[in-house]
Amino acid sequence: MTPIESFELDEGYDATGVRTLVKFEGDQAIKIQSYDAAPLVDQCKAERNASAGMSWGEGRKVGSIPPHVYARFLMIKDQRERTKLIQNFLRINTDFVTFDRYLK
Repeated sequence: MTPIESFELDEGYDATGVRTLVKFEGDQAIKIQSYDAAPLVDQCKAERNASAGMSWGEGRKVGSIPPHVYARFLMIKDQRERTKLIQNFLRINTDFVTFDRYLK
């Protein structure tokens, strides 16, 4: 009987929309995770367009963060540190910003 050289195990999507695929190649296992951010990016763009020209206000929504990323941020107990990471995420990943003035 010939040993199986390689195969894939598709675990599908979890509750946060992350797809996990595990590839077994010989004696190695490779875990690949992916997230389709396109729908969230489209939603953020629509919100950015709708809020164009608006001024700042209390409670202004400035961005959206993919659930799997936000779950990691929630593990950080220090509120200031968490806020810094969220701000940095939005400055680096501008497609998730919903209010243009936030970037200025």
